[in-house]
Amino acid sequence: MLCINFGGGDDQTQWTATLDKHETVQCVCVGGEFVAIATSSHMIRGFSTAGFQLDPFMLPGAPVAMSGYNNVLFVVYHTAPGELVMSLMPIFLSYPRAMFFEN
Repeated sequence: MLCINFGGGDDQTQWTATLDKHETVQCVCVGGEFVAIATSSHMIRGFSTAGFQLDPFMLPGAPVAMSGYNNVLFVVYHTAPGELVMSLMPIFLSYPRAMFFEN
């Protein structure tokens, strides 16, 4: 994954992250202070805009969609294999770890 962050003025940062050999990106989300990807192995990998990786964590099902606002990542995922049953997980992303909202 290559991230190029264009800030105001001359601010520009660029960083890369490498996934495991058999892992592919399923969803990408950019929030105000993070970049997150959901992978084929049901992992959520979050990064600060400077490229520091947050603690990765595993979803209970396959990722469907992600959306972000400021420090909050919303993840929709399948809760039952083969069925159209989905759940929403709001997550507060802040370096160095993610905090999950209680349902």
